[in-house]
Amino acid sequence: MPLLEVMLDERAERSDIDMRVIGSGAKLGPEQCREVSELMIKLNPDLVILIGPAQTTPGPSEARKMLREAGLPTIVISDFPAKKLVDEMEKSGLGYIIVEADSMIGARREFLREKVRIKNLKLGCLLTARRSIEDAIARVKDAWDFFFMRLEEKSLPALEQIAKECKRLDKPIYAYFVVGTPRNAEIIKMIGWPVTTTMEKVEEFAAKLEGTLDGIIATCVGDYEGDKELLEKLQKFREK
Repeated sequence: MPLLEVMLDERAERSDIDMRVIGSGAKLGPEQCREVSELMIKLNPDLVILIGPAQTTPGPSEARKMLREAGLPTIVISDFPAKKLVDEMEKSGLGYIIVEADSMIGARREFLREKVRIKNLKLGCLLTARRSIEDAIARVKDAWDFFFMRLEEKSLPALEQIAKECKRLDKPIYAYFVVGTPRNAEIIKMIGWPVTTTMEKVEEFAAKLEGTLDGIIATCVGDYEGDKELLEKLQKFREK
């Protein structure tokens, strides 16, 4: 599910809007869709944004019906197959946004390379320290072009071993570098990710990564002023 609520109120500071997110999980059967629709109807919001694929199937169809009968203003955001429902949604008074691009979620590398004929696009893999180093190194040896790894203090030793293998195979590796500040504490808590380091220690931590990584993606997650300060602190590492 897209983080639409974060897009509309990234820093949780707007006083003119309040949102609730209710999800059915991976399944979109009638039972799951009825359950979440009932919860939404009880909230009686000013606007419902119904997001999901497979809108022609029984579950999402039941959800649209329930929301319409409850008189809740609703906008449906879905993928290309929902085009078949445009007339129905217009007659029902539902708004809609149809994203025509096919994201091919879950498509295998072989399919992308051989069937879709993606030759000039690099394919990257996201590694996690929650799995064994052996598993991560096995992925590095697989047919990926580059790698990302979310970084925290305790995963640094694992990153160093994985990066060594990447360097041996001449494959770039980058780290996602999340910096905690007093201004983004609530957002970090909401996302549920541990921070890589704090603003006070960012230069010390970045120095440990020199010669290990091909680059970092650094962010203060929702703290724009923090991002500017972070960029200034990291500038000296770019210039070396």
